[in-house]
Amino acid sequence: MKKIIIIIIAVLILGGGAFIYFGKSKVDPVTGETTNGFKSFFSSGNTSSDKSANPNDMGGEVLPNDTGTIDQSLVDSSAKLKQVTDFAVAGLATFMDTRPIAEVLNAPTTDTKATEEIKTEEPIVPDTKAPVKKVDPKAKTTKVIAPVVELPKVDIVPALRFVARSNGHIYEQYLDTLASGKISNTTIPTIHEAIFAKEGQFVMYRYLNQVEETIQSFFGTLGGAESGAFLPDNIASVSVAPSGSQFFYLVPIGNDIAGYIGSFTDSKKTQIFTSAFTEWTPQWAQPNTIFMTTKPSYLFAGSVYSLNKLTNGFTKIFGGVKGLTTLASSYNNLILYTDTSNGTPALGLYNITTHVSSPLGINTITDKCVWSSNGIDIYCAVPNDIPNGKYPDSWYQGLVSFNDSIIKIDSLNLSSTTVIDTSDTSALDAVNLTLSPDEKTLFMINKKDSTLWSLDLN
Repeated sequence: MKKIIIIIIAVLILGGGAFIYFGKSKVDPVTGETTNGFKSFFSSGNTSSDKSANPNDMGGEVLPNDTGTIDQSLVDSSAKLKQVTDFAVAGLATFMDTRPIAEVLNAPTTDTKATEEIKTEEPIVPDTKAPVKKVDPKAKTTKVIAPVVELPKVDIVPALRFVARSNGHIYEQYLDTLASGKISNTTIPTIHEAIFAKEGQFVMYRYLNQVEETIQSFFGTLGGAESGAFLPDNIASVSVAPSGSQFFYLVPIGNDIAGYIGSFTDSKKTQIFTSAFTEWTPQWAQPNTIFMTTKPSYLFAGSVYSLNKLTNGFTKIFGGVKGLTTLASSYNNLILYTDTSNGTPALGLYNITTHVSSPLGINTITDKCVWSSNGIDIYCAVPNDIPNGKYPDSWYQGLVSFNDSIIKIDSLNLSSTTVIDTSDTSALDAVNLTLSPDEKTLFMINKKDSTLWSLDLN
């Protein structure tokens, strides 16, 4: 990949201090401290391979109060809905992480023999009525000693990883102990979007270069040595593969748009798509299928297509839906979609195999939903009230905002239940819904201020 050298000169006010940022490094003019540049960003700080052995200590910095104080009523341990950060978050991921065990209790003997021959001599039993019987002292018996078992040196625990929008710092939290810490502290200002992949190991930063007025996309491996690269400028959309290290991205080429498959581990790219129509939202939901939905508007009827990674085949699934947004399941043939034909966003389910569409009677947008790993349940943030607007445009543009409750949808029975009703307690406009690996916790970002929240599903 062609090496791109970007020089950005900007004065940033972060936490009361002025910093001059030069793209490859950042200098604090007061202290003279220089932070690592893009290349070393992904190897800075602690990583999952070298965290503290204490499960209650991430070995890093605790979550800072970057922008204010969290309302303590929201972080009460008895509350189901909690605010995790008081600063804006650009992206998050949940995964199973390895955590070193502090000490191994009841360790077995260091004798590695499974058995050993030992000499034994039975005691003389005084019995005046019977002759005394002695055992030959040279006789041997076998005593069985349990083999040494190598106990695990690490725990496998659910974890949360997220990126601060203001400076690009990456934090991690163990979900069993709630211990938190900073695992990367290199500053990359004003991150608009952070995308994780493969158990949080890879990350892509997307941000606006305000000097050149271009969208920049930089990716790399956390903990990697001098790894990372820029993608072409002004990438329109990115979607990571459901597993592995690949991603699909759209980049303008003249008046057209082209779709490429890239990798977090090398600079190779493969073009698999081109279109004269340029307004697409991709979702790489299944191993070999990327779902391509036309960008939504109340003015136009949208359609969704499937793009085959292996054959480059491009097939229409369904269309003719005003304000169409979609969320395909990774585990079956169902697509959750939003229809705004009646002026209000309404959810439906489309079965790719039977070509049957089923309205759900729920008013929300698929951007506020997430599929469960069982391929049946769907969790959605549903507005308590929907103000007048032109949907989904008004919501995307920030002209209207929602206060959401959380519901659970059964896609088999087309039924729903309320998980939490927040009509009287919260002003949460939830997006980026993400389930923990054990699906006991639902994480989300509040679109109002980009703070990170969690909901206990137990």
